[in-house]
Amino acid sequence: MKNSIIAALVSALSVICMSGCGESAGMMFENVGDSISYRLDSTAGSASPTLSIKIDMQFAKTDTEDELAKKAAETINTNIENEVFSMSGMPEEVVDSFIKSSTELYAQTMFPLYAEDKQKGATMASAYDNYHNISGKAVEGHSGIINYMVTEEMYNGGAHPVSVTTYLNFNRETGELIELDALFKEGYKEKLDDILLKALMKQCGAKNVKELNDAGYLCFTDMYASSNFLLKEDEIEFYYNVYEIAPYVMGPTVLNIKYEEIKDLMIDNSKDFK
Repeated sequence: MKNSIIAALVSALSVICMSGCGESAGMMFENVGDSISYRLDSTAGSASPTLSIKIDMQFAKTDTEDELAKKAAETINTNIENEVFSMSGMPEEVVDSFIKSSTELYAQTMFPLYAEDKQKGATMASAYDNYHNISGKAVEGHSGIINYMVTEEMYNGGAHPVSVTTYLNFNRETGELIELDALFKEGYKEKLDDILLKALMKQCGAKNVKELNDAGYLCFTDMYASSNFLLKEDEIEFYYNVYEIAPYVMGPTVLNIKYEEIKDLMIDNSKDFK
């Protein structure tokens, strides 16, 4: 890729080191990315419709030969790659493969439509412009946990662009992805849903579900605990992207629940969340 050298320099300057818990080795995250501007019509020069892609992701690595630490980093990277790119491998190769497949799909789907309009003399090149930006960043979460936040901004035609945020939580020692069900006792969902509903009503100044509906929330779904969450220092942050519990115009919804409020729902080995 033409920006690989620049990406490598950025990577060298953008290493984030996270100290381990207790005696565990340090976990580092370094940036891997690339950017391209692909012209749909090679004969139109700068007037051609364009697909722009920019990727800037942080991937895990260690500064030790310890096999467990290396395995943890590999597990984290595999989870990130599968979640974001639906493939796995060496981070640089995954990024390159994603960009290649995205440009091929753009050409296959858009060029026939563009060519037909162009032949009719009705082409507005900008109507075929697309973009896809992906960034991923690791930050410290609750003790022993690495929080990872992915933001995707994309436009593939239609009324407006879309932004999607994905939260991931990793066990620092093993690299395993932490799921919501692993934190709570059996039968927790109804009670947690109710806590989140009350938090949403308080945040919106609503007295009941009808007032939430009138404000645009929960018109087509009941309240639920999102699998999109961050295990922060003293609270869980639940993130709802646009359209999940509210229309696009309302934007994303973020609800923060203190561990103290849900401690009775959490399993015994989650008692450190307080």
